[in-house]
Amino acid sequence: MNKQKIICDTLIWYNIANGNIKKEELKDLYLIGTAVNIAEIARSSHLNKDKINLLQEVIDALTNYHDIIYVSNPYDHIISIFYPSFEPNNNYTNNMLNDFEKVLQIRDFDNIDWEEINKHRQYLNNKRQEYSDIVNEILMVSREHIKFNHLKKKHKNCNFKDTWKSFIIKIIANYSKREYNHEFIIKEDDIRWSRLDFFLSVWDEYFKCLDIETNRKFHNNDWEDLFNLVYVQPGFKYSTRENKFLEIIKNNRDISNYLYEFNFY
Repeated sequence: MNKQKIICDTLIWYNIANGNIKKEELKDLYLIGTAVNIAEIARSSHLNKDKINLLQEVIDALTNYHDIIYVSNPYDHIISIFYPSFEPNNNYTNNMLNDFEKVLQIRDFDNIDWEEINKHRQYLNNKRQEYSDIVNEILMVSREHIKFNHLKKKHKNCNFKDTWKSFIIKIIANYSKREYNHEFIIKEDDIRWSRLDFFLSVWDEYFKCLDIETNRKFHNNDWEDLFNLVYVQPGFKYSTRENKFLEIIKNNRDISNYLYEFNFY
């Protein structure tokens, strides 16, 4: 029997660790961890003297119950879809996985350089905030446009996936030039976009909600939550505990079949 392949958001690994998801439910599933999971766990606020036991339990859950980990970051994963011979640099994720092994072995918490760990975590959090600020600035302009033209109802029913393709293409071009000194060019009409349809559909719905509902804001962890979706391909399922994404997926009949919901206790 082929096991169902499931991409997990990071909260799923936390729920496996704390027993909210029973281990018996996992035996017939093929759980896939991602580079996004690794990065979020590595930057966790639980990486401190008082809560490191919980972090060790989460790392242990990921280590013991994953079937495979996609170690390429989301940008590299997208490039790999369009350029199958591309060889990504996965050193950053692999180094974090090696560090996880060291964290699992820690017993004497007093000899850890917590100040250095906090500096590194703050740097990563500041970068996330920069991305969020840029998006929120764009949203302010977009909301004014919608308000001025009374486009709310029409806007919600529009499909902007091609616009998001253009946005992602620019991100990948800039990223690849910076990281690989080579611009990977992706065309909007490339048939391989079909492998990212779930990703594009959720992005489209989520940003339309942000545009229309003025009380909603793009938060600094949303980049990771959204880019974790690039790993979800046709035939896969996605499991999340984030209510905002559960709502989007459940209410869109074109992608609702991608959702896998665990029994939580």
